[in-house]
Parts: sequence; structure tokens; C-alpha cells
Amino acid sequence: MVEEEFIERPTDVLRSYLAAHGMGLKVMTSTLRVGRIAMGMEILTVIKFLEDHKYLLDSADETIAVLTTLLVDQDILEETQSWYHSLHEWRRVKLYDAVAEAADTANASAPASQLDALPPPDSTDAEHDSSQTKDPPSAS
Repeated sequence: MVEEEFIERPTDVLRSYLAAHGMGLKVMTSTLRVGRIAMGMEILTVIKFLEDHKYLLDSADETIAVLTTLLVDQDILEETQSWYHSLHEWRRVKLYDAVAEAADTANASAPASQLDALPPPDSTDAEHDSSQTKDPPSAS
């Protein structure tokens, strides 16, 4: 008979193992913290997906409750939510900044007459005498 593997409080066991193998407390603490937050954000992503697609799983509400309980029991729910929100904002701001910077660079190097000929940035109009069209491609 094969003994079933079960470790109660596996994070504590991992800490003991790492300490026994020479990892310092400071490095261990920061490494585990980042890993736990990263895993917590992965769990939050699953929770958000299930909340948006409850029809995919009959037990979506129960699954969300279990996953949320896991984060609460690990004492990482609030910190994980904070990081999740911060990274969402950081990603959005970075994308906007990169696009704005690229547009500024392109505009700075373009002659004024060329800039006047371009449609406004939010315009969907095709350029004059171009082969561009606003119509979607045909499905033929």
C-alpha cells in the first residue's frame, strides 16, 4: 500500500527545509512573499474569470468561496488584491505612456505640412485618395 502524501502547513515545512539548507531568513522571507503574492494573483484571476463566466461551472459560487478562503487563510487576500490593482494600473499607464511617447517622437520628426494632412488621432476616416476603407472586409 502506497502512503498518501499529505503535508499540513506546507509553507512552514518549506521554510524549515530552506533554512536547513542554508538559505538566510531575509532572502527566504522575501522570496516566499513574492511567490505567495504571485500565486495569490493567479488565484484572483481565476476568481474574476469565474465571476464573469459563472455559467461555465455549476459550482462557480462554491469554487469562488473556496479560493477566497484559501487567500484569507494564507493571510494574503488584501495584499494580493492591492498588488493586483496596482499592477493593473501600472500596465495601463505604461501602455498609455509608451503610445504617447511614440506619438510625440513621430510628431517631432514629421514636417508640419505632413502633420496637417493627417486625420485627428481618434478619427476613423481614411486618408484622402487612399485605398483604406471604413467597411469591414467581406467574408467571401
